[in-house]
Amino acid sequence: MKCRIINQLLVGILIASVSGIAAAAVMEDIVVTAEKRAAGIQETPIAITAVTGDALRDLQLQELHDVILRTPSMAFSRAGGEGQVYIRGIGANLLGIGQDSSVAIHQDGVYLGRPHLTLNQFLDVERVEILRGPQGPLYGRNATAGVVNVISKKPGDEYEGYASAYIGNFDRIQVESGVGGPITDLLGFRVAGRWADDDGFTDDLDSRGGDTVDDLSIWSLRGIVDFEPSDSLRAELIVEYGESDNHNRSVRRRDRRHLSQLGDGAPDAIGTAPPFGCTGCPALPNPAFDETRNELPTFAEWEILGVTGTLEWRIAEGLTLTSISAYRDFDDLFSFNTDGTEAFVTNTQYDRSADQFTQELRLAGDNDTLDWLVGFFYMQEDKREHLGLPAAKFGGSFNIFAENEATAWAIFGQTSYHVTEALSLTAGLRYNKEDKDDCSASQFLFGDFDGLNSPAAGADPCSNPSRDDSWEDWTPKFGIDYRLDDNVLLYASATKGFKSGGTNSLAPGSLPFDQEELWSYEAGVKSDLYDGRLRANISVFFYDYDDLQVSTFDATTGTTRIENAASAEVTGIELELSALPIDNLLWNLGVTFLDSEYDEFVTTFGQIPGGGGPNVVDLSGNQLVNAPELKLVTNARYEMQVGDNSLYFFGQVAWQDDVFHSQFNEAEVGQEAYALVDARVGYVFGANDQWELSALVKNAFDEHYFQNSVRFTSLSNNTTDPEQIGAALGYPGEGRSYGLRLNYRFGATGAR
Repeated sequence: MKCRIINQLLVGILIASVSGIAAAAVMEDIVVTAEKRAAGIQETPIAITAVTGDALRDLQLQELHDVILRTPSMAFSRAGGEGQVYIRGIGANLLGIGQDSSVAIHQDGVYLGRPHLTLNQFLDVERVEILRGPQGPLYGRNATAGVVNVISKKPGDEYEGYASAYIGNFDRIQVESGVGGPITDLLGFRVAGRWADDDGFTDDLDSRGGDTVDDLSIWSLRGIVDFEPSDSLRAELIVEYGESDNHNRSVRRRDRRHLSQLGDGAPDAIGTAPPFGCTGCPALPNPAFDETRNELPTFAEWEILGVTGTLEWRIAEGLTLTSISAYRDFDDLFSFNTDGTEAFVTNTQYDRSADQFTQELRLAGDNDTLDWLVGFFYMQEDKREHLGLPAAKFGGSFNIFAENEATAWAIFGQTSYHVTEALSLTAGLRYNKEDKDDCSASQFLFGDFDGLNSPAAGADPCSNPSRDDSWEDWTPKFGIDYRLDDNVLLYASATKGFKSGGTNSLAPGSLPFDQEELWSYEAGVKSDLYDGRLRANISVFFYDYDDLQVSTFDATTGTTRIENAASAEVTGIELELSALPIDNLLWNLGVTFLDSEYDEFVTTFGQIPGGGGPNVVDLSGNQLVNAPELKLVTNARYEMQVGDNSLYFFGQVAWQDDVFHSQFNEAEVGQEAYALVDARVGYVFGANDQWELSALVKNAFDEHYFQNSVRFTSLSNNTTDPEQIGAALGYPGEGRSYGLRLNYRFGATGAR
């Protein structure tokens, strides 16, 4: 296996070097705030990927999952209206308000507690920073795998802005604009808006569900006011709002055993679970990959409101106090055709809401020998989730009602001591404390298939006694970095990360589960060579991962619950190369190799047929979820002058090895290796290069792949599924998309 992977790696690098096909034909030294202070990306001794806002717009990368698909070391899944992010094989496929993500998502310094918020689209972004590996001291809870920082473009010293429009297949139309600058010498502003709409990348062949699914309908607005009354004080207020209203996602049946039984109208495992009171109501075979049969009027509606206030007070030279206060409100209505067929088998309904308040205070200082930071963090999060499961197999609707209140606080500090100009030592520590108050209840409505829409469901029947659970953890970091010269940085670190404990909100009566803990040991090199024409970064790491929170199915209750049932190890190597082999040609290559496996993991997988009880399996040695052994991304951009204007060509290949979407490592609950090929050609013209017209294509070869796969037991019956493991279904990814984009820049920036 390892020889195969090494051969693939060498072949991938060879292909990239010969036919290299990222954002502009210059080697950018992006300034990042990964350590909560501004520094060049090559000067920061941690593994970071940074994507500028211009690059996002260039490639029509609309949301986080677009970036993840094209970024080494990352993987993405989507289920239940939530985005599930993985970095270096660490993530979470858990659903429910009592659980948390393993990747901490931050926007303008604000931690976003709910995974739903990761599905919001990028709007007027300055850059996206991806911090790989646990970031315990500075970021705390749920930064076990790493951190994603989304930084909005802020008011500048000069009036400037842009407007762009895109039109493409799937009847896709997108319009975006942002403008900002000074109002007075003390006051600045920036406003931005975005609207996007399309008819979906999947055709619905059943008119009962409408003809639209996998579609997009979203708009968002943001306003920023920046007030700087003196050289020592700055205040910033951000208000943003967004909403989406689409027809949800499609799914395809994937279980090979069940699909092999299909003949001319013969039922499969799903079709033999007929609607209540109906016999012999089979589901038809799968249509084409970009088609579905959806008999339900499904939908996914959400809205997000955010307010962020930042105060920055420069108390003295080298001493700054920062306060970030923020509020987020999220509401979601969701109806999903769980079986993906034209026969009514089962439906998933959600009614969710969450609001959170966060407060962070930081005091930072620096001088010639010492950089230090201390801080305090507080979060209050109130969540509600109602889940409706009307199903033919149940003979009615199974509804679950959950409420959860989470309170978390932390004190933290980190310091870097510069022993010499070349050598620095870093130490950090964070104490984390959190409480979760959970209430959940369930009901069964026999013969009633309306689920949450039934009058019998009630408004808020969560009446079980609440349980209150708490967890605490210390997360230290120890690091050393040494600068060989101005162009080469060596670093090493030992860091602990932890993920919050939680409650089984969607499995009433189940016990809570404890936090996960991960120790990371990492070393790396960052270098700029040959007069800045070659950038070579490499990192190697080892993870010792304990008390993994894993999803197990309880056939007795028919629900999924979370428990601490595993430990794991991950070893990895990451390589990043950027080169300017000739003027105006920039080539990039990113490669990640992962060796991940569960050390100890004994769990159950369905039932032993014939009443033999739970089927106990040992998953030791299995590959972690969404942890490809190899992922490679390579791209290139070439620019040429055409009179007073310029023409550029861009191409990119993102190749990912096989992944599994569950701990059982089944082929039908995973994704085989695949490649996404993107290309773009653009013409920049006009006074000060203010205009840009470009044509682009994403997934040029129309690769068929699944964003995620799951098993649902409500879709199968004892005849075709005697093990009671459920039927496998997959969420298709978007096929080939192409279009034209026109961009206009005005004011100080002009075109890039």
